[in-house]
Amino acid sequence: MLDRLHEIQREEHPVIRTIVPPVFDAALNWVEAYMEYIPHYPIAAFRIDDEMANNQSFKAFIDVCSTSLL
Repeated sequence: MLDRLHEIQREEHPVIRTIVPPVFDAALNWVEAYMEYIPHYPIAAFRIDDEMANNQSFKAFIDVCSTSLL
């Protein structure tokens, strides 16, 4: 999707008419990306929790980033 957005930007700059086609395409095809991602989630969650338990600097970083999003 990002490549398509860059292509639109190159072709239509300075006035971009619409970004709907690549966003719509991404929305319609999200299942493929989700199915590729979701099997790795439990491993990633464990690794993050483990690193937070063993690395106080990492935990502080995550805490700062998490609170700044609110």
